[in-house]
Formats: sequence, structure tokens, C-alpha cells
Amino acid sequence: MTRSHDLTGTVFQRLIADRKFLATYYTRPEAAALLAGLALPLDRPPGGADWSNADTLTSVQIGDFACGTGTLLSAAYSRLSLLHELHGGDPRALHGPMMENGLFGLDVLNSAVHLTATMLAGTHPDAPFDGERLLTMPYGAQKSGGVSIGSLELLAKEVQSAFTQAVARTSGARGEQYVADFVNHVGHGKFDLVIMNPPFVRNTNHESSHANVPMPAYAAFETSIGTQELMSGREKLLARGSPADGNAGLASFFTELAYRKVHPEGTIAEVLPLSALSGSSWHATRARWRSGFGDIIAVTIAAGKSRAASFSNDTGIAECLVVALRARGVRNGPRGVFAVLNKQPGSTMRGELIATAIQTAIGNGVRRLDDGPLGTTPIMLGREYCGHLIDCPLPDDGPWPLVGIADVELAQIAYRLAHGRLASIGQATTSHTEIPVAPVGEIAERGPVHRDIDRDERDGTVRGPFERRKITSGAPTYPMLWAHDAKKERRLVVEPDYEGQIKAVGARFDQQAVNEKAARIQSTATRAHYNCDLQFNSQSLIVAMTERPCIGGTAWPSVIFRNREHEYAFALWSNSTLGLLLHWWTANKTQSGRGRTTVTGIPHIPTLDVRALSDEQHARAREAFDALRSERFLPFDQIDEDEARARLDRALLVDVLGLPESLCAAGGPLDTLRRKLAAEPQIHGGKRTKVEFTDTGERSVRRSAR
Repeated sequence: MTRSHDLTGTVFQRLIADRKFLATYYTRPEAAALLAGLALPLDRPPGGADWSNADTLTSVQIGDFACGTGTLLSAAYSRLSLLHELHGGDPRALHGPMMENGLFGLDVLNSAVHLTATMLAGTHPDAPFDGERLLTMPYGAQKSGGVSIGSLELLAKEVQSAFTQAVARTSGARGEQYVADFVNHVGHGKFDLVIMNPPFVRNTNHESSHANVPMPAYAAFETSIGTQELMSGREKLLARGSPADGNAGLASFFTELAYRKVHPEGTIAEVLPLSALSGSSWHATRARWRSGFGDIIAVTIAAGKSRAASFSNDTGIAECLVVALRARGVRNGPRGVFAVLNKQPGSTMRGELIATAIQTAIGNGVRRLDDGPLGTTPIMLGREYCGHLIDCPLPDDGPWPLVGIADVELAQIAYRLAHGRLASIGQATTSHTEIPVAPVGEIAERGPVHRDIDRDERDGTVRGPFERRKITSGAPTYPMLWAHDAKKERRLVVEPDYEGQIKAVGARFDQQAVNEKAARIQSTATRAHYNCDLQFNSQSLIVAMTERPCIGGTAWPSVIFRNREHEYAFALWSNSTLGLLLHWWTANKTQSGRGRTTVTGIPHIPTLDVRALSDEQHARAREAFDALRSERFLPFDQIDEDEARARLDRALLVDVLGLPESLCAAGGPLDTLRRKLAAEPQIHGGKRTKVEFTDTGERSVRRSAR
């Protein structure tokens, strides 16, 4: 902390009483310098201005609608001032006009806004100015009636009276004209740069830390449950028809706000959870970026621990930086440049230099993912390697998966495999082996969301028809595979852990309707179940099979095949090295050592197209499955030393698919791929122990350094 130029922000974030609901995580100054450097490149002054011309720069508007203590606004202002000075300008003369009309900072915390004002004003403390564009936004129930949702009120074209009143209070004696001018300046399409680290909290109570809070996104400042519900309703009203998604969290609503406020040729620059690039609830926002923006740059960090892969303090999750230009005819169209750093920038100067190195490399041309295994473009500071860049096509649907990947050859192999081509791993050639691949949704159906099985609505209405309990008899009527127990999930076939009992609802609800819901849920019972919450460094299965059909629960939703004989090939593929590669490639890797998906995301995962196999191949798949069902598999972070996994790979690729045995030879392509996966930080998560099997079970032992 003592190396930071912004001690106030570092200390302040630890003193916020409602931090878990406001999700006010402090952007590291070095990350802010990196983001500002990417957002304000040397070759593209904002708003068509000229770096040397103070008159054109003072017409530029930069906004942060969740400004906190002003770290990002200060970084952007410092970057603009520096480039102005380097081109012969006087940054002190620029200070007054920028404070009065160019820098907009909004937040719901009054003390944070005061600190932002102090930070910005302190840039040139001897330069006078008349007022500033910093505002504490109304939040919660309002004395005049109704509720306000802070900066998200600006999603509306016409702001409500509470906002105008807040501006009036801030303006002091400056009068109605100042109020009208302020309101006009925050209109849609006004900002040359919107730079933010918005709150990430989700307005759902699925997380254990928020389990007793109906609307966590609006629970700050002791707002009542009724007020929370009104605020949530207003959020939905103002964002109606937009890509913002409550399951993605408030960050997606602030991203929509950035889209509405940025000028048609302006830039957005945001610190976001890594799920923004790979989570299913962000897919509509990614589609917006793909179609409405260009020159997209996404920056992530290849690190085993989530804290080391973030750009903010104390988030506990991996993050990304997204910079994009809202303009037509931009350089790279529906493509993006993905920068993966090997560690967090160590200082603001390094952040600035890395931004310059990235922009310089882009200007010189970056290697493309779809050109094959040709390596990447390095990010260099002198002779120091800081990470790599690769230019990627942006898919129409699904994740943008090249995030936080240390070994980009894995990405190149995964990209080609998802298109049915197994590249010649470790060989300088573009040759490949054809493998039939299709999305899971084309070969099977997915089961229900767990909330449709055993949950009730907030008002007590029956949503899920079953009560769930531990199995009490040897032959349950409604068996369920629900939760994770890694030690019991080492073999291909697992036992159900819960059973359902149809709810008795009495006279209050329609029992017949509940019974019919139960029948519909029971019709989804199957033997194949997909791991939605895969912990790479502790779990061994991506698909688990059960002896008899079970209802799939929260950790193990069902994958339903019309032809049950197709389940065996699907299970073998999913638990193979290639199945792990594609799951890892498409999963949401926001948390350390974990690759998550959702029930609705399962249909988009590329997998073996079992429809393309012959009856004889399916028969061989069943024989291979039966031969392997007693094998114990190590966790996926130990895939390089898992002899059982190697046998599964050979059985699938050689015996079932008829591919050359050389693929599975010792030291061959699959062996190399397993070693690459085991070494990937997103797979091992920095775990310092490993599993060893014993005659009676397993034990955890300390492993040598990776």
C-alpha cells in the first residue's frame, strides 16, 4: 500500500460499512494507469481533438458513473494531461476547464465523491476553478416519493426530479442554469470516454453470503425489503429491452449505461468480472460489443490464484479490462485483440508502459488465433516478457474464451478442435485429424434448472414440486444426483445422493398441479449428468453416469439422449483429455481452479457428435466404458500423471474412433496435451497438494513446486 500514490482510496475502501452490497472494490492505481493508457492511445486523441490544442481538449467529456475515490478518473485525466504536455501544451492551463466541464464523477457515497474531488483538484492545487461535475447520486427511498437507484437513473433519457434536486444541492448558489447545464451534459451520447469499475454484486440471493437478503444489489444503507423490491423493479424498467442481465449483476447494467452515454465515436473502458467475457448471462452484452464496437481489446492475467488474476483489491475473483471504440469502419470489425499478462503490473509506470507496448504491437500487426498454431505476439518491455497478444474472431454466440491462458498453443488447439479439427500438437504443421464435433444442444437435451425442482417463490408459491432429502431407503422413488463429493466421484459411475418427495401443499395450492410438475421433472431423469461447477484441482469427472435414471440437481444437471446407447460415447469423450480441453475452453473461469457453466450454457459446449458414430462404434464405446468403470481417476490438475485417464483416451480415440495409435503413444500428442493442461494456472489454481490413491481410499500429499 505504501507504494501507491493514492493512500486515501486504499484505506477508504476498508472503511465502507456496506461494502458487501455496494461491491465497491478499489481499482489498483497500476491497473488504472494500464486501462487509461489503452483508452487514450497516442494515435487517437479523444473526440477528434488534438493533443496540443487546449481548446479542443477542453471540449472532451470523460465520465465515471461509479467513481468511488476517483482512481480511474484521475488516471484518465493524468494520461490526457501528460499527452497534452508532451505535445507542447500547458496542463495547468487545462486544469480549470477540465474540472468545470470535462470530468464527470458520480457515486452513491458522499464521502467517496469528496475524495474524488480532492484527488482531481490536487493535480494542480494552485490552479483555480469554479465548481466541478462531481455528484452524489440519490439512492433508495426519496422524500419526494418513489425510489432512486443511484447512477443507473441515468439509463433514462429524461432524469427524474430526484437527480435534478441532487444537482441543485451540489450546485450551491450557482442557480438553475448550472442545474440545466449539468443535466444536459450527462445526456445520452455525450461522453468521449466512459471509464469505470462498476459494482459486481448480483440482484439475486443465490450466493451464501446473501442468502437472507432478497435483493443484495439494493440492500445497502439498510434499505427495507419493500424499497429493495421497488429499486429492483425500477432497474428492470429503465433497462428494458437492453442486454443487461440481473444474473450478470449490476456490472452489466453499468455497462449498458456506458453504451448509452458514450458518444457514437467514443470509447468505453471498464474493469469487469472475467465472466463478462465467458459467462452465459453476459452473452447479450458481448453481442452488443461485437456488433456495435470495434478495436476491442480485452486484458486478463494468467495466474493460479484469483486475487493474482484481478485488477482490483479484494474481489476474490478474476477480472478483465475491456476497451472498445464505438464507431463504424474500425480496424478489426468483429474481432478482438486479447492480451494475457503474466502478472499484475507492479507500478503505475509499468501499467503505462504495458499499455504503450500493447498499442504498438497492435499497430504493427498481431498474430491471429485462426491462422493455426503459429505462436503469439509477445508484450515486451525492453527484453522483459510481460505477456502475449493474439487477434481472435469474436463468435456470434457463446463465450470469448481466450482469457487468462498462459499457454496459447492450448487455445489454438482448443479453437480448432471446437471446429472438428485435432491439430498436430507439438509439430510445426497445419495438418490435422478430422473429428465429428457438435454443440451438446444438437445431440441431446438439457435437464431442468435446480430451482424448478425443489425451490419455492418468495411468496411461497410452489416452483419446484419436490422436497429434497438425503436417501433413506435402498430404492428411492425419485433418486437425485445433486451435490459434489469429490472422493465419491472418482469413478465413471456414481451413486445418487438425494431423493425427492412430492410436496404436500394442502388447500392453499393445487395439489394436482404440483403432481403434474413432479411428473414433468421425473420425465427428465437420465443416467448422464454434466458437472456445472467443475473444480479442476479436486474433481475427476465432467460427466457422471448413474446406474439408473436420476433427476439431475444443482451440481449435476441432466443431459438427456433420445438414444440411451449414445450416453457411453458421450461420457467417455467428456471425461477424456479432449473433453476437458473443450470444457475448459468454454467455461467461466472467474474463480481460481474452477471452470463453471450453467444449465442453459451446457447446450453450447462443443462435444463429440455421437450421431456420427456407427452402431458398431457405439457398441465399442459401451465395452470401453464397462472396462473402465472400476478405474479411479485423479483430479484434472493431475491429468499428466493419471494412467487411468491415458487408458480412457486410448480406448476412445483408437478403439472407438479408429484414430492412429501414435496419438496416444508415450511422449506423443495426447501426452503433450495432458502435460500442458496440468501446467495451466487456470487448471491447477496454485494448489500445493495432490491426491494419491491407497488400497483403502485416498490421501492428500504435498507436491513439489510446479
